Amino acid sequence: IDIARDALGVSTHLIPATDSNPYLLLEQEGKIIRGVHEIATREIDNKPNLKLTPNSKISDLAASTINESDLIVIAPGHFYCSIMPALLVDGMIESIKSSDARVVFICNLTSSSLQNKNFGVLDYISEIERLLGSDFIDFALFNTGRIPSERLKENESQVPVEFDQSQVSNYKFIGEDILDGEEAQPNPNDKIADIRSRFRHDKV
Repeated sequence: IDIARDALGVSTHLIPATDSNPYLLLEQEGKIIRGVHEIATREIDNKPNLKLTPNSKISDLAASTINESDLIVIAPGHFYCSIMPALLVDGMIESIKSSDARVVFICNLTSSSLQNKNFGVLDYISEIERLLGSDFIDFALFNTGRIPSERLKENESQVPVEFDQSQVSNYKFIGEDILDGEEAQPNPNDKIADIRSRFRHDKV
């Protein structure tokens, strides 16, 4: 990672969640799907089980960095293959909960009918808490900007911007127009470009 940072001129520190090299497993209806690419391209329903194999312990550097942090951001990304694997590392949630940092969850702009059909902000948070068996989020940031339906892919829908916030009282919602006006262009080398959304959060 450090060699790549130097070569690319990246100033931000990048810290691996674990020093081991686990595989992601998804179990659904008695079937086990192994590997991020296989999981990302499958239809998922009925609240699957996720785990890393072999069990992976949080790296010492990641644990100490979290402990010293003021703010922890759970960033947008592929829900089951990007967001959840980092949180599933042994010791990760314990480190986050023992830190004095506030935890902010940034909700995805869109959902896929293959894996997160009809998911709203509350559904994403509930699924995180179900898979991890713990609640630890302080703030939930979600987009209120509208995406024209004709710009969405066939299996894509915008995460609802209107929902009953009174259902939850243990974290605060923040709704803002954080939609980037320019659509992302697919990378020809990306094996799962077809299932990625073209919409991005405003970096500013």
